[in-house]
Amino acid sequence: MQHWLADFGLAAEVLTRDGYCVITAADKTLVLDFLRIPYQKPNVLGFHFGIDYFLFHEAALKSRLASIFNKTKTIFARNCMARRMDKETTAEFFKQNHLSGYANATFKFGLFYKEKLVAAITFAQGRNITRDGKKLRSYELIGFCQAAGFTVTGGLSKLINAFLIERNPEHIATTVDLDWATGRGLSTIGFTKTTQLPPLAFALDWQTGARIFPSRLQRATATVVSADYPYHNSGLAKFEHIYSA
Repeated sequence: MQHWLADFGLAAEVLTRDGYCVITAADKTLVLDFLRIPYQKPNVLGFHFGIDYFLFHEAALKSRLASIFNKTKTIFARNCMARRMDKETTAEFFKQNHLSGYANATFKFGLFYKEKLVAAITFAQGRNITRDGKKLRSYELIGFCQAAGFTVTGGLSKLINAFLIERNPEHIATTVDLDWATGRGLSTIGFTKTTQLPPLAFALDWQTGARIFPSRLQRATATVVSADYPYHNSGLAKFEHIYSA
């Protein structure tokens, strides 16, 4: 990770501890977690990246680091076109540019700049929820990412607007992994942080790099770390936006 920062023209200081490494550059702190067993998550403020990202998601990790350190080319969403995408194109784009890869989704939209795909967003199938006694049609925003080397100003908003036009949702909800994101971009476009969830346990397939999370039923009774799910993240933050009530 240090030599990647050097490619960005950044000098980095490295402090190695038992089980993790702290890298500081340009007033930012990165924590490279080696995920050793028995596991104890580093209690360090900063952006946390498991060694699995380094080993299995190199392109996406480089892209995230470039964004954190503002080493990207800025383009404006007003100069881009939003349109629906197929599963294959979306899955490949998320694999290359999102640390969590691609998760199955029903609705997939891309943002194109001169026919180059520069950002994408995915949503789950809708469901009915109740808020303050009123029934709302709700959709989960599963993922959003930008192409490596690019920051699309207004991109998230434009892609959500494309979805609003097509599906007319009354409510959108999403979660943010607090290891490496804050949800600040969501807040700037009207989303409200409603809940901060505790650390979520997971297992790791060291052959494929896939993170395996317990089912919702298992989460209700399982401890943060167990023999089956020996690692955990920093928790999740839930955000929502009500468009009609």
